[in-house]
Amino acid sequence: GANLRQLTSAQVNSLEPAWSPDGTEIAFATDRDGNYEIYAMGVDGANQRRIANDARTNFSPAWSARDDLAWATAISSTQGAIEMINMRGGNARYNTYLQPLHYLDHLAWSPNGLRIAYDGAPAANLFNGIFADNVELIYGPNGLFDFFMGAWSPDASRIALTQVIYRVENNQLVVQQRIVQSVEAQYSNIALRTTFVEGLQNTHVDWRWNDAVPPSVDAKLYFPATAQDTEVEVAHTAFD
Repeated sequence: GANLRQLTSAQVNSLEPAWSPDGTEIAFATDRDGNYEIYAMGVDGANQRRIANDARTNFSPAWSARDDLAWATAISSTQGAIEMINMRGGNARYNTYLQPLHYLDHLAWSPNGLRIAYDGAPAANLFNGIFADNVELIYGPNGLFDFFMGAWSPDASRIALTQVIYRVENNQLVVQQRIVQSVEAQYSNIALRTTFVEGLQNTHVDWRWNDAVPPSVDAKLYFPATAQDTEVEVAHTAFD
């Protein structure tokens, strides 16, 4: 596209931008203070300010429709958790109802801002599962595979995700295949569906829809099909 603008300094690392729900601000993670912290700024790069203010590593910001800004934080080398602050009232709170995990990343709010999902692993020697509100939706403890969070469907009924399957070669794990799947975002009757089974070069998937019609009518699942992140339509909403 045109009019490319640099918003943060090239002297430090800044990554994982997340738009505010009204489109006036961007949250991001940066190591400008020595450890990764969460900052926010205007869409023109002005008014850059620190949101998370502690000595821990903070990353993966996600901004909800209700103006809650959440991020993952490393409590220690073996524990991670989620913190959030309401950007309207400025009330930070540590969410003890979200279980500490050895690894967690890729936070994603449901469209109405009431639920948050992410991928994580409860211990160093276990593979990733998908969690929502402290409940494990999908996990494969006996298989050589990870699950990575993708995105909620527009009606919040399902979560699109990437499954990375490994094989063992010379006593090392090697990626064998990446598969896009979806899972019901409920705590019972969980059903996993494969929507595409080969050719995926990235672990990110997302939902898009036609604003002129209700999301559940014309939702489409997209993912980067090549290393160049070419958008390819996978399927219309058929997740009944």
